[in-house]
Amino acid sequence: MLRILALVAAAVAQQWAAKDSGASVFSSLHALDSVTHTRLTHPSFPRYGVRVKEVHDFCEKTGAKTYAGYVDVDARHFFFYFFESRGNPAEDPVVLWMNGGPGCTSTTGLFLENGPCILDDQNTSEPKHNPYSWNSNSSIIFLEQPVGTGFSYAEHGEHTSTTVEAAADFVAFISIWFNSFSDFRGRALHLSGESYAGRMLPVFASALVDANAVATQDGREPVNLQSVLIVNGFTNYMTMSLTSYDMLCTNASLPPLLPISTCVRMKAALPRCEKWYTESCVDVWDATSCAAAANFCATELATVVEQTGRNLYDLGEVCNGRCDGVHKPYVDDYLNRADVRKRLGVDEWTGDRNITMTGCGLGSEIMKAYTAAGDQLHSSNPYTEALLHRNIRVMHLVGSYDWICNWVGNLREAAKLEWPGQEGFNALELHDWTYEGKRAGKAKSFGGLSFVTLDGAGHAAPAKRRPESLHVLQQWLHGQSV
Repeated sequence: MLRILALVAAAVAQQWAAKDSGASVFSSLHALDSVTHTRLTHPSFPRYGVRVKEVHDFCEKTGAKTYAGYVDVDARHFFFYFFESRGNPAEDPVVLWMNGGPGCTSTTGLFLENGPCILDDQNTSEPKHNPYSWNSNSSIIFLEQPVGTGFSYAEHGEHTSTTVEAAADFVAFISIWFNSFSDFRGRALHLSGESYAGRMLPVFASALVDANAVATQDGREPVNLQSVLIVNGFTNYMTMSLTSYDMLCTNASLPPLLPISTCVRMKAALPRCEKWYTESCVDVWDATSCAAAANFCATELATVVEQTGRNLYDLGEVCNGRCDGVHKPYVDDYLNRADVRKRLGVDEWTGDRNITMTGCGLGSEIMKAYTAAGDQLHSSNPYTEALLHRNIRVMHLVGSYDWICNWVGNLREAAKLEWPGQEGFNALELHDWTYEGKRAGKAKSFGGLSFVTLDGAGHAAPAKRRPESLHVLQQWLHGQSV
């Protein structure tokens, strides 16, 4: 029986190899050059190519190998960083991480949250070792997406304006990467990300699932997508607006932060906001009326957060006149150093400007384009439901002090998901979970859906709770919940 299975596996591998003829295939990343880029291609994606090189003396302090490069799509170029697992890089799963915006660099995650090294207020010029990096037992990719983010650029300034458009580029990159190295074929892939990634990840994962179906029909090996892990995700504009009331006027995470008079006005606006938004943005898509509804909801329910004097990314932080964002300028300063850029192999010139790291970079332009297209007003729930129906596991990991993508709203969105486990998930109460004997948050899990909070963490949840977030990830990669 085992011999029959081996023969079948060999036949399938030969069939995939035949279908992948013309693709650049290497045994492993270790076969690549550290001086010049190696170009990866695949005949199924003729407009795309991936340039990658080994990088020395950058971030990783343990000896695990580091790579960086570009996904080239005609005149558009997406930058990425790849860190091999500190454990068993030949077998450990691969995690991909993206930050949000849209248009904000994933180096926020890399240097401030879950990457192999950390920059902080006391250590701004040379990264220090992060013992709780997410590449402890998995290789990790940090992708700068969409174009215009981080070191990603377009030669003529063009960019996408919707998440659905951007998904095609993502699928091509992942498909080429996993089919270009023999030891990555069949390796488990877990998609993760933060903030607006709550919109992007379900769409990207769904596009990859559909591409896998085509690959199988064509006799190519599909990518082994296992799960999606959304950290403080922007999952639904209306729900995040409505639950501003819960975060600011109830004991959801902290004692009420606004005067009773303001909370009474907010509560009165809730039904009107929900009705108008549902009629204009959900039941029927009316771009003008939907934008007006979103503006009303923001005015009545969101802008009041400024009255608290707290950081909207971390309500536990008093701003003292100025609230810091999630990204820090010293990350940009470090990455824009000539020696660092040379090590990474960053392209220097687009034809009309130098390529520089600027946090959210062209984020304002990207955000304007996505906003004009109404991208942020669409719920990603239909995509998440489709993933659950296809046995792709989904987790929401949420810092309890985040306001902008808060835990109350994300829990309500999780409860709305229509899938076979909906009733079972909603029947469960949140329970305390612990790390090293101390309460770390609340959680519940049923079937393929998990929901976990991190006590005291804000929007960039892994930044404040590095040991706890790594523990959650490692449990998740092993098919377990906390």
